[in-house]
Amino acid sequence: MIMTAAFCTMIDFIGSVMGTGAWLLFAVVQLHGEDGKTVGVEAVLSNAVGLALLTMYITIKIAAPRNLNAMVCFGSLTAFATIIGLSVSLAVLGPIQKDSMAAHDMALAATGLQVFSQFIPYISVYGLFRPSANPPPMNIRNMRPLLIYSRASNFIISLFWAMYAVLTYQHTMFEVANVSSTILGFGSLCLHLVYALGPDAV
Repeated sequence: MIMTAAFCTMIDFIGSVMGTGAWLLFAVVQLHGEDGKTVGVEAVLSNAVGLALLTMYITIKIAAPRNLNAMVCFGSLTAFATIIGLSVSLAVLGPIQKDSMAAHDMALAATGLQVFSQFIPYISVYGLFRPSANPPPMNIRNMRPLLIYSRASNFIISLFWAMYAVLTYQHTMFEVANVSSTILGFGSLCLHLVYALGPDAV
């Protein structure tokens, strides 16, 4: 896990946060379906927990090398926890009507975030094929299998959520966004695989 965190850049984690946040945002506005039915509560809970863990890790990752004090870290984590808590509370206690303009705008924003989150890993791909002049700060053993593992995990998770969206929600643009994200994730996996199998990989 430590090595995986080491070779995953901040760009990768930001992409994960955007994708998880997009799912949480969309699941919140879709939670209360017709006739009082609750739809997609699993998506709300799992993505809320996932977003909390990701933001916690990113805060620590940023703070540790810069020697930021505990109050800064605590304040950042509290802000993230407040946002996530309000989102879940809004979903449970103050449901947004699916057909309202607010729900439409939030779903549209989630759709854009979801697609954009899968474009971000391609920045890392560019860095692999066009490395900078400066040497990497650390030499990571087993770089090839770690790259494959990272991108394969991303693709499998994207595929799972795409299937979940298709089976749970009714013909929304967010479904299309998730299918598109899965295709982009597969493309990223293929490019990382090409790099990992190349002679210059570590």
